[in-house]
Amino acid sequence: MTIKYAIKLILLTALLVVPFACKNRDPVSPLKLSDRQIVLNSLGNSAITPGLVDLQTSFNALRGHVKTFTEDSTNVAKLLLLRDQWLSTAIQLKTVSVFAFGPVDQRFFKDNIASPINSQAIDELLARNISIDSTVVMNLPADSKGIGAVEYLIFGENPTNYTQTIESFTQQAQKTAYLRSLCDDMQKYVNLVLLKWSRAGEGYVDTFIGNDGDGPNSSIALLYSAISSQVSLVRKRIEIALALKRGDGFRPDLIEAPYSSKSLELLKAEIGAIQPVFTGRPITSSDSRGFNWLLGQANAKKGDELLSQTVMRQFDVISTKIDQITPSLEEAVFSNPSIVTSLITEIDELKSLIESDVRNNLYLHE
Repeated sequence: MTIKYAIKLILLTALLVVPFACKNRDPVSPLKLSDRQIVLNSLGNSAITPGLVDLQTSFNALRGHVKTFTEDSTNVAKLLLLRDQWLSTAIQLKTVSVFAFGPVDQRFFKDNIASPINSQAIDELLARNISIDSTVVMNLPADSKGIGAVEYLIFGENPTNYTQTIESFTQQAQKTAYLRSLCDDMQKYVNLVLLKWSRAGEGYVDTFIGNDGDGPNSSIALLYSAISSQVSLVRKRIEIALALKRGDGFRPDLIEAPYSSKSLELLKAEIGAIQPVFTGRPITSSDSRGFNWLLGQANAKKGDELLSQTVMRQFDVISTKIDQITPSLEEAVFSNPSIVTSLITEIDELKSLIESDVRNNLYLHE
């Protein structure tokens, strides 16, 4: 083989290989490492850690209202204040639910704080007339404790019958002990979550911020996966309510807040929990940056509009739809099923935006 022929062969091989190599290569992300670091700093310091501090504060307040009510359990006004605080705490729990990854995942929250309950098991426990304390509660199955168990105890099967609720506490000392122990148990786990994340504790927030790559285990990818799962979960909750309309049977264990009839408030909080990931903060601040800012850096668009604007408008559409549902989700599936169906349609639109447009423009690698 002559030198001239060998050179031609090498050049020809290169021309054949290069196009295939380029074709199989992942698209080059226009997002710089420094861009991702800015967003992770913002989310870690302005959204996640403050949200967990607020969760701890809210559970402390719940314990305080439980103490105040159980010391004067014939006082209807104190019962109503306790119910209000329960709702505030349940909403705050939803607000941070999207950040359930890293040192504490969704399973941790479900097993210890936010599991659907078994009201029959709770009634059987109270009927045993045993002494209930924190040790007893700690060893209970997930469906007999948590925020749902507190709801069941303070609202009951007939939440407008205050006399019945009051009498259930005055006549059952173990019910008072159960309620207090439930709150003590949850507070322990909430404190542990904050300990894991905060710099005053184990400092996972710094691990989160430092995990600034663009691979499948990066913090950006974890956040994306969390918001995608959250939207799917919200859709599932509404489908459960629609199952009532289809005659599949009333399953209060599958409906959120069945005793307080606050499912809409929690649904709105669960959708709202996704927004700080896009805005970078739970409150207005020009220094906070999230996915919207990253999408802007990539000049991501949906048609002629910035993708970030399309996404935020869809959040507003969903919020408006939820506000149009009255008086509760469970009742609306019978009285106005079309508005519930239209809510699912709008959630599907958000789901599509997140799973297609947002994902592609964040340049996440498999």
